[in-house]
Amino acid sequence: MNNIYVIGGANVDIMAKCRNPLLIRDSNPADINISFGGVAHNIACNLAGYERPIYFISAFSDDLFGDLVFNSCLQAGLDLSYALKNPDYPTSLYLAILDENKDMYLASSDMRIVEALKYEDIAFLNDIIDDDDYLILDTNLDSQVLKQIYRHFKGVKVSDAISANKVSKLADNLAYIDILKLNLIEAETLLKRQLDTDEKRVAALRALRAKGAKEVIITTKNGAYLASDKIYYFEHDAYNKDVSNTTGAGDAFLAAYVYMHKKRKKLNWRVCFALSAAVLTVRSSETVAGLNEEEVNRFMHECHFKGGELYVF
Repeated sequence: MNNIYVIGGANVDIMAKCRNPLLIRDSNPADINISFGGVAHNIACNLAGYERPIYFISAFSDDLFGDLVFNSCLQAGLDLSYALKNPDYPTSLYLAILDENKDMYLASSDMRIVEALKYEDIAFLNDIIDDDDYLILDTNLDSQVLKQIYRHFKGVKVSDAISANKVSKLADNLAYIDILKLNLIEAETLLKRQLDTDEKRVAALRALRAKGAKEVIITTKNGAYLASDKIYYFEHDAYNKDVSNTTGAGDAFLAAYVYMHKKRKKLNWRVCFALSAAVLTVRSSETVAGLNEEEVNRFMHECHFKGGELYVF
């Protein structure tokens, strides 16, 4: 069928953008915004701007926030045919504090409703998902649930590390992952080493490929390294200009990359399209910028990219 399924968290995001340099243990003037998010949710909503249906599988509470998040997913065009209800836990909440440069300084979350998902709750999907479908997972899921999905589900498996705190869940599953995206901190945590030079980052990509991951992406503040049959690096010349909100960049990147992968575009096109989507997202005040393919393509052709092939395996 070649459909896209996204499994993971959907939550309420509370975002505080500090106006001045942060003062620890003090009240900081900030612009505070409440929206709907979660890595899997954001990836799914980004994908819905490119094609439909996008099947989103998450657990929703029956509290007020749960109804609001559920309805917002419907409004974003997500197909919730396989979504689950769990009244035993509150809706997931994510709280982030951005510094005066709009970079994340601190974040905290309550994802118990997603962590409580059992493999038995979603095992029925294995009869629905085909070999050529895409299955995107975030690491908010319980490690044992992830392990069983990786080993038993069909489809092209895509994983987002989410955070340094949760990336360890991927360590024993790399051989089952077709597309893996991490940022530098997550990659350093997973491999237990610093990646502060090109040479070290290339070595990291090789190590992750050697552990079985078929395509590995490590994103930086300016661009992305990618390893498949070769190792590439691409940098967007406008990545750090006109920044409004950095929190949704990684989600926009992965959604755009998967969409281009599904369309069988060449690797350099996939990366440049994904970087362009990330840049447009950080320039938006919204975590999900509501991009479409025409908009991203137009922006991509107006920009200059540095980089290309670095090494051949």
